[in-house]
Amino acid sequence: MALGNQDTSGEGEKVRLSLPVVSVKEKILLAVMSLAAVFLLFYNLDNQYLWQDEAQTALISKTILTKGIPLATDGLNNFSQELGRDYEKGTYIFKWHPWLSYYVTALSFKVLGVSTFSARFPHVLFGLFTIFLLYFFVRANTGSVQTAFLAVWLAMTSPAFFIMAKQCRYYSMIMFFTLLCVNEYLASVKGERRNFLGMAACLAALYYTQSVYAAITGAAILAHWLLYSRKSAVKIAAAFAGAVLACVPWLLYSRVEGFKEAYPNIMKLGNFIDFMPRYISGSVNQIYTLAAALIVSLYYVFSKSGNKLKEYSGIITLFVFYFAALMFCLSFFTVGVFFRYMSPLLILSPVFLAFLLFPMVKVKYVNIAVLLVLLLPLWQFKDYVYEITHDFNSPSKGFVGFLREKAKPGDIVAITYGDLPLKFYLDRVRIIGGLTGEDLSKEITQAKFVIFRKYYVALDRELAAYFRNNLNINDYKPWQINSPDTKYDNRENPSMHIYRTVKDEDNIVVWVKK
Repeated sequence: MALGNQDTSGEGEKVRLSLPVVSVKEKILLAVMSLAAVFLLFYNLDNQYLWQDEAQTALISKTILTKGIPLATDGLNNFSQELGRDYEKGTYIFKWHPWLSYYVTALSFKVLGVSTFSARFPHVLFGLFTIFLLYFFVRANTGSVQTAFLAVWLAMTSPAFFIMAKQCRYYSMIMFFTLLCVNEYLASVKGERRNFLGMAACLAALYYTQSVYAAITGAAILAHWLLYSRKSAVKIAAAFAGAVLACVPWLLYSRVEGFKEAYPNIMKLGNFIDFMPRYISGSVNQIYTLAAALIVSLYYVFSKSGNKLKEYSGIITLFVFYFAALMFCLSFFTVGVFFRYMSPLLILSPVFLAFLLFPMVKVKYVNIAVLLVLLLPLWQFKDYVYEITHDFNSPSKGFVGFLREKAKPGDIVAITYGDLPLKFYLDRVRIIGGLTGEDLSKEITQAKFVIFRKYYVALDRELAAYFRNNLNINDYKPWQINSPDTKYDNRENPSMHIYRTVKDEDNIVVWVKK
């Protein structure tokens, strides 16, 4: 099986992920890499407020501190974004997503206290672990320090990777456990592990972070094993069986009523046909390293230099299998085309591109082309550096600042969209509206503050009409706040991400009861 040369560059010694051989020069480069990663991930981490999805993770995680289990309510406010379909009726036990990321966030709250920083901290930490894992994974499977640093460079010049890793959501955990699972599998088939238990544990961790990725990674590994190895059949079968058994409890427990009602077209051919080309084009358009890898692949095809990749063919094939499984599963099982679902590609694509680029640097006349490929991401990267080194104003920041000054415990705030950040940052204030699906008929007339967002995201257009039909707006006075009323605070999708405070947008408005 061609999985890569195991000798270090110029050292002729075996490389293993657990005990890498490092020279003084490599240690210096690793130190520089570490400092850069820490700065890019942690600097000004709490400058931007949690946006809607992040706030939901943080709010649900907070309930673990008092109840020991993820709940969709704290007794005052409801945290649903699926009109109440994402939790168990009566108990409010949250079942829409597996729980591992919530317990990780709750642990951070327990140790560091509840804040924006502590909400994001464990996820950023997983992002940092992913960078180190990427380096040692590539080094162990190629024996090349240059290729390892090349892969890290490609990942760390991607703003999308840092944006995703800094979200208080499961994304960085998915990236980490996916790469770790692939590493454990390759180490096992090469005889560096006694069994596949590490791979099985990673598959289970993926499942309890976000279930579909365990199936995607498992399918890619199984296809690769059938093509390249077929050894240790009993051991790998036991590993998959163990992973499945570990996942069965959640599979049986997590059933909630209303999923098919909320998304009737899921797992249907029509959705699959619609989503597949959009996922493929979206991944290529928004993930620079994937697009570059496809272009570089053409060089090997038309120059007939494919033999230069022979030593990396196993890992490259595994990546191709993973990409195919990812596109298939996302197109079939997801409810819409979202960039966040493609997050593992942000760490796997740099591996793929690094393996493709490294042989080219030794070829005459292509060095300049390789240099251009490496420098192109810096044009967008500078926007990310600007973002983390400057203050950022958002709708939630303006709303929270105003309501902290004006609202009192027991007051009711009605909002069309963006309710969850207010619920996280405001204590003992009742927030109604959003996508909770609650009956508002008994509380809407008691609302002291009413917020109509400029842009509509989902069903909040109907909610705005409900507010207007059940409130006498003449009883309220508008207060304009110096924060831009953008559609979102700052979400994870690169095409929607805002790197600097928007200046040419209407200010947010809060209607205050006279």
